[in-house]
Amino acid sequence: MKTRALSLVLVAMSMAGCANFSGLDTQGQRLDANTLQTGKSLSGVTLSTAAWPTADWWKSLGDPQLDGLIHEALQNSPDMQVASARAHQAEAAAYAADAARMPTLDA
Repeated sequence: MKTRALSLVLVAMSMAGCANFSGLDTQGQRLDANTLQTGKSLSGVTLSTAAWPTADWWKSLGDPQLDGLIHEALQNSPDMQVASARAHQAEAAAYAADAARMPTLDA
């Protein structure tokens, strides 16, 4: 038993002798953000000022079928108030369906 403990201590000491206690010595250097030349990355690109599209941008395409489809979609689509009311109605129906699972109290 003593030889096993002694060999364990010797192995631990020899492994501790291989450890580096001075820390890691890195070869890299920290770069300053100004030396990365990020301001020059778009120097060869020509930028144009584009106008914001109008509300009826699809009319510039000159397609009567597209005009008809968008007109139909706008006529049949609900506005935000109707969509919100439908969402509240669905939520109330879900609560009503969930109420059947809850305990009831009768007199």
